[in-house]
Amino acid sequence: MNYIYDILLNYKEEYYDFYDWNKNDNMEHIRKIPIFRVSTDDLFNIVNNKVKIDPLFLEKIYNKTELFIKNGVKKIKYACLLSDGDLIIGINIINKKIKLSSLLIDEELDSLEDVYKMDILDIKYIIQGKNNYNWFKTRNQNEKNKFLIKEINKIIDDKEKLKYLYYDCFDYKEEDVDKIVKELMNIKDDKIVNKVYDFLKLLEFNK
Repeated sequence: MNYIYDILLNYKEEYYDFYDWNKNDNMEHIRKIPIFRVSTDDLFNIVNNKVKIDPLFLEKIYNKTELFIKNGVKKIKYACLLSDGDLIIGINIINKKIKLSSLLIDEELDSLEDVYKMDILDIKYIIQGKNNYNWFKTRNQNEKNKFLIKEINKIIDDKEKLKYLYYDCFDYKEEDVDKIVKELMNIKDDKIVNKVYDFLKLLEFNK
C-alpha cells in the first residue's frame, strides 16, 4: 500500500478547493494516509454523488490513516486519498457519509509524483444520489444558497413574509406562494441572493 505523509486536510460535506478554506476550519494535520490511483470517471462520481463505498475497500483502509493530535497520534477509521493522476481528493467516511478534502497545492504536486507510478484501482461503489454542490460558485456563494433554502423552508407557511420578500427582491407583487418559494430557492443573480440572505439573517437575529 502506498502512503502520503505529513499533509493538511480539511474535510467537508462538499468539496472545496484549497483557496476556499477558511481560517476557522477544523484542519487536520495528517501523519500518514494511504493513496490509491483510480479512473477519472470514478473520481468524478465519488466527488459529485452520494455514494456507498464497497465494504471490502473500507476493510482495506481501516485504521491506516494517522492524525497528529496534541499528545501524540490518533488513527482515523476510514480515510484515504484518491487520485486520477491530475487531481487528489481526500475522503473520510464517517457513519456511512463521505467527507471530502482538497490538498494544498504544493502538497498535491509533490504527491502526484508518486501517483504516476501506481496502477489504477477498480474501486467499487454504488451511486445513491447526486450532490447539490454548484462547482461554478464559490464556497461562500454555495453556503449562502444552502442557508436560503433552509430558512425559506422555515417561513414557508408565512405567506405575508414570503410575499414581502419577493416584492423586495423583484419589485413585483406575486400572489402565487408556490411560485414565490420556487423562485426564491432558485435565484441565480448574486445581488438578489445577497438581498434575500440579509433579510433572512435579520429574521434569524430578531427571533
